[in-house]
Amino acid sequence: MGKRKSSSKPMAKKGPGKIGQSFDCVYCATDKSVNMTFSKPNNRWHLLCGACDATWDMDCGPGQKLEPIDVAIRWIDAAEEVRQEEEKARQAQAARRTTQKKTTATTRTRSASPDRNRTQRGRSRSEEREREREAAQRLQRDFDDDDDDDDDAEGEDDDAY
Repeated sequence: MGKRKSSSKPMAKKGPGKIGQSFDCVYCATDKSVNMTFSKPNNRWHLLCGACDATWDMDCGPGQKLEPIDVAIRWIDAAEEVRQEEEKARQAQAARRTTQKKTTATTRTRSASPDRNRTQRGRSRSEEREREREAAQRLQRDFDDDDDDDDDAEGEDDDAY
């Protein structure tokens, strides 16, 4: 009687690697800091960056099955759209500022009233600055005089011994 020949089971083929549910953050560029969770009752994906606390939620339809990579790509696209909108808003605001500067410069030259350079107390701005400068000089002189008196008093005590 002979021994039975052992049969080995065929090796299982390795499929594509499982896609993780943590990605690099679009805003702070921290590696693997964005964690994804799926809420089945709400059919909602929730992304949260552990470094900068950026969040993003995405609703899925009742029969729609999305992979984490699909959600991450949609998040990146949405972040890019927001960035472009903010850039357009900044450019529009800068354009408004330059036009405001041009219009205010022309109106100032046209309607220069004598009261424009007056402060609330009725003095001109240059008079106000001059008063502040004089007050600062008085304080400095008083401070210097106090230092000189202190030095003389200490010197007299040293000579007495």
